[in-house]
Amino acid sequence: MIFRINDCSIDTNAYEVRRSGKAVPVEPQVFDLLLLLLENRDRLVTKDEINDRIWYGRAVSDAALNSRIKSVRQMIGDSGASQHFIRTIRGRGFRFVGEVSQTPAAVDGKAEVASAVSEDAPIAAFGMPAGPRIAVLRFNNVSCEINSKFLGDAIVEEVATQLTRYSELRVATRAITTEYEGTEANIGDIGRRLGVEFVVMGSLRQAGDRMRVTAHLIRVADGQLLWAQNYEALLAPADIFAIEDDIASKIVATIASISAGVIARETLGQGRGKPPSELSAYESVVRANEVMQSGFSAATHLATRTCLEAAVAKEPDYAAAWAVLAWVHTLEYTYGYNARAGLDPLEAALVAARRAIDLAPANPVSRFAMARAAYVMRDLHLFYAEASSALELNPHDPLLLGNLGNWLAFSGRWEDGVVLVRKAIALNPKGYPRWWHAALGKDHYRKGEFQEALAEFKNMNLPGWWWNQVELAYTYGQLGDVENACAAVKKLLELYPAFDLEQAVMEHRVYSFPQSYIDLAVDGLRKAGIPERSARTAKR
Repeated sequence: MIFRINDCSIDTNAYEVRRSGKAVPVEPQVFDLLLLLLENRDRLVTKDEINDRIWYGRAVSDAALNSRIKSVRQMIGDSGASQHFIRTIRGRGFRFVGEVSQTPAAVDGKAEVASAVSEDAPIAAFGMPAGPRIAVLRFNNVSCEINSKFLGDAIVEEVATQLTRYSELRVATRAITTEYEGTEANIGDIGRRLGVEFVVMGSLRQAGDRMRVTAHLIRVADGQLLWAQNYEALLAPADIFAIEDDIASKIVATIASISAGVIARETLGQGRGKPPSELSAYESVVRANEVMQSGFSAATHLATRTCLEAAVAKEPDYAAAWAVLAWVHTLEYTYGYNARAGLDPLEAALVAARRAIDLAPANPVSRFAMARAAYVMRDLHLFYAEASSALELNPHDPLLLGNLGNWLAFSGRWEDGVVLVRKAIALNPKGYPRWWHAALGKDHYRKGEFQEALAEFKNMNLPGWWWNQVELAYTYGQLGDVENACAAVKKLLELYPAFDLEQAVMEHRVYSFPQSYIDLAVDGLRKAGIPERSARTAKR
């Protein structure tokens, strides 16, 4: 079916929205919410109905709901002030009040007829330019016990729901995938029929009060098993929702996050060697992983920036590419990487972050981009607000948790930041950027727990990143380990020849560290042998 609202067309078959003939990027939850309002435009749609349809009955805040409604309005040219199409009924819900026409969707030039679609043809469920397409199938219940079946179904629903929070992915709706569950067709046939590139499936086994959940990620093109993991839990009725959330969030974080998720790594491998002009927008976005994993080298920064600038030129409506480009621009300011004459990197970061938010205000990565820009500008009020928005929109993404957690800690909110970082690492313990240990090490360091701090800084294992050498140097300095302190200082000065105690203060202030931490860091660096002023600085 195609709904038409002024210059907008909403194609429910193609899962696509167009304005004046041009495709408009739309997140799955936003599209489903619009469809719910259109299908029930003869009446009020309550908040409870929206919760059941969009969040499968999970409790969500009014802010999350209002964010989705705002996105729907923006998509069709409405606003909360005018309410020409979507009217808010205070305290009760929403109603679609604008004029709408509808026609059958076209299939090969003909009106939509169920029997006209070949059984072998893929379902056209993904019309937007975006990232990989994925479907979640029901987990096979081996034990056949009622409790485990209930939990298995709940985990599958939660996995599908959480995947929609990653706006870079296209997620097949459960209504579509349910049709193929329990059939004799193989995964390749099912995946091709659904028009997806990846399939999540698994199994459940129960032994007494113990539950084992096995999850698989399969590449449809060749049926290759890309990832598998077992999760075990003690079945206690009071903890059933916590178990469901914990297992689902670990599955989704491991496969979906652009910070070293399985799909991101797979995409990165396929795109390696391609020139920037030939990379898709999603491939360009996941190139940011190389910057994170390398410890922020100038070479990987330049390669990533080049790819992202090509991506936004080719797909200017792809919010995630603008968001990650904003983050990359901030590295030009904080590290001085690949600076360009006449270009203010902070202004470039703000422009890109605003563009991402304009395109997708409910995209958590867009909010993350603005949080990062605010952070490096030392606007902590805006940083805290945007960080909170990003985490509310997707509280399980390691990219958000690990990065925002570190920056929150550095700004003085140590306890909040450390909790987020530990959660990020726990969600994907085998594939996270090692620099995330910085917040954990610094938290120990500020408390005078120098041996514990040293363990975290050594765990980072980023010898080519000068910040890691700074951390090692001041910790060895406090421990009185002269030999290792000298080695760290030597390596640091090879990477950052002009580094001295004055530079140490300046670099820490860029990241809004509390003065008490800066003083303790300088004390450790002085003990390690860092001079008050370097010879190079003294000449200026």
